[in-house]
Amino acid sequence: MSQFFRMLLATLSMGLVASTAAADVSVRLSNEALTDASAAIVIGRVTAAESRWIDRNLVTAVTVQISETLKGGAAGQIEVLLPGGIDANRRFKVAMTYPGAPQMYNGEDVFLFLMQDDDLGGYIVTGFAQGKFSILTQRGAQFVSRDLRGSQLIEGTGISRGTVVLTPLDEFRNEIAGYVSR
Repeated sequence: MSQFFRMLLATLSMGLVASTAAADVSVRLSNEALTDASAAIVIGRVTAAESRWIDRNLVTAVTVQISETLKGGAAGQIEVLLPGGIDANRRFKVAMTYPGAPQMYNGEDVFLFLMQDDDLGGYIVTGFAQGKFSILTQRGAQFVSRDLRGSQLIEGTGISRGTVVLTPLDEFRNEIAGYVSR
């Protein structure tokens, strides 16, 4: 079983055991932990997305054009596999969704923490939605943003609701580069 599906099963199992009311229950990962767990950290733009079946699981394959690599050897275009998707080519359309799974949209600028999944032949996002940040431009300044309000995050012996993060891109990039260089 691939690392992607093992992570998915573990996350879903924890969610079922910990709380049936929560949309998603995951272990909270710090920026340092995301950096350490990732094989690649990139900044880029989503240029395409398509759903496909891998075994009996529907995934969305997202193409990301990389503009900067902070960790790993990823360059040019890469494929990132996201759990879930829509198969509209069937007589009855099929959709699969997973609580806490990252989502990406065509044309979106992203800051990604990625793990290589050799079984699937592509990258997956580290820590589910925790490893995907959108890059926004407001009043001429760029920021990274991540909204985890739909997630319940385990930290220590407790569970807390996720929050919205909005950090200047340069500040965030420098923090992550510092973790990579140590």
